[in-house]
Amino acid sequence: MGLREKAGNFLSHLKSQYQIAGENGYRYLEMELAHLLSIYNPKGDLYAARRDVLAKQLGIISISECVERQEPWMHALKSIVANGQYGQN
Repeated sequence: MGLREKAGNFLSHLKSQYQIAGENGYRYLEMELAHLLSIYNPKGDLYAARRDVLAKQLGIISISECVERQEPWMHALKSIVANGQYGQN
C-alpha cells in the first residue's frame, strides 16, 4: 500500500468518524474532526466552516489548534541537531 493510498484511507476514516460523531450528537468530537479534515482535506472549507460554528456554540477552540504544527523538514532538522549529528565530520 502506497503513501497516497494510506493517506486516502486515513481521510476516509476521518470523514466516517466525523459523520458518526455528528449523527450521534458528539459535538466536541465533531468539531475536532472537522478541524483535522479542514487541514488535511483539499476541499476543507466546509469543514472549517462547521468547526467555526461548533466552536462558537460550544464556546471553545479545537485542542488541535493549541498544538503547534511543524513542517516535516523542521522536525527532521530538530532531530538531527538533538542527536548531535549536525556539524560533525
